[in-house]
Amino acid sequence: LAELEAARRKPGNLCLAPKFLTWGEIGNFAFVKAEPYYPRMELSSAYSQYPTRNVRNFSYFLQDGFDASYPYVDFHSWGPAGNDTAPWVKVDFGEKKLFSKVVLCRYRTDKGLYTLKSAVVEAGGKAVASFSDDDGTAGDKVTLEFPPVEAESFTVRLPSLKNGSYYLTEIEAYR
Repeated sequence: LAELEAARRKPGNLCLAPKFLTWGEIGNFAFVKAEPYYPRMELSSAYSQYPTRNVRNFSYFLQDGFDASYPYVDFHSWGPAGNDTAPWVKVDFGEKKLFSKVVLCRYRTDKGLYTLKSAVVEAGGKAVASFSDDDGTAGDKVTLEFPPVEAESFTVRLPSLKNGSYYLTEIEAYR
């Protein structure tokens, strides 16, 4: 576990879950038995091929520190439910934080294709950054930089998606 804990730490990542959870703890987290902690993520919905998973399971996996290079990527990834027409992920720091960069780690299919093609980051009540990658050249990690914002939370909106698939493996934020 110590090796996994060291591998997931990215210096300065404001979104990182405060500790690595075991599978048993993830089950408790999913059923809201775990102690609340910050930062935390809220999801508009969740697509899953795994019937025992729920929205809270997915929110942990978006901040566990493991990105697309981690084995069993689809189990550690998030995508909106098929009927979610305006999907989003909200990151709540629990207190105001200053940040100027959000990194979206995109899900890549076994054919090397990216399912997430665009996103908008909102903080302080306005859009602060966006990206569009119709040709798929942006790579596994998309870095969105913007003038520093001080906010208690930010939201990633995913405007044009084919729902019922995975899109993100991790969300990070930095000063």
